[in-house]
Amino acid sequence: MQVETNSSSIIASAPATVSVLSASSTVIVVANVKRKGLVISNSHATQGVWIAFGVAAVLNTGILIPARTSFVMNEYTYNIGAVNGIAETGNTTVGVQEFTY
Repeated sequence: MQVETNSSSIIASAPATVSVLSASSTVIVVANVKRKGLVISNSHATQGVWIAFGVAAVLNTGILIPARTSFVMNEYTYNIGAVNGIAETGNTTVGVQEFTY
């Protein structure tokens, strides 16, 4: 089976960092109708980050990105809405790269 790809149709944003607060929900990426993919990397040694799509993030609900792991958007988690996050105990920084067409 041959899979055809058109790599010129996907554009990777410049990698960025976002400081995610523990006191309130933080916008990690804004809504984007051209989004085709997204990677959020939590490099903190011990603390996780909870994320939610299109609504405010709430601690201990939604999707957890554990310490030193990444969330990779795929066909099952695909969403063009804003992605919001909240850190478990103290503020933490996440790395972000978005892919658009």
